[in-house]
Amino acid sequence: MRSAALLALALCVARAQASDGEKQAVIRTVERTFDALAAGDAAALRALLLPDARFHAVRPDGALAAASADEFIARISRAAEKPLERMWNPFVLPSGRLAVLWAEYDFHRG
Repeated sequence: MRSAALLALALCVARAQASDGEKQAVIRTVERTFDALAAGDAAALRALLLPDARFHAVRPDGALAAASADEFIARISRAAEKPLERMWNPFVLPSGRLAVLWAEYDFHRG
């Protein structure tokens, strides 16, 4: 009985560590994306994004805008004022091969 309890505890600890590793990988991916955006680095962005990614935004006038990954990368790489995004207190919810990250963040241009 005691051995089973120790094994169960060891499995829980191992899963918690793997979960922390998964969470850190998600956070690092978002940070790498922010870094690539700030640098206007098309190659880095292309390596981070799925080829069929779509971006959606609400423009200042309230209109909706959509762009493919290629359109987004081209726009970022040729922009005169590069975006700067920073986050803190991230919360990651991994689910298999997907994850959701919530964080407080700020956004600056130029």
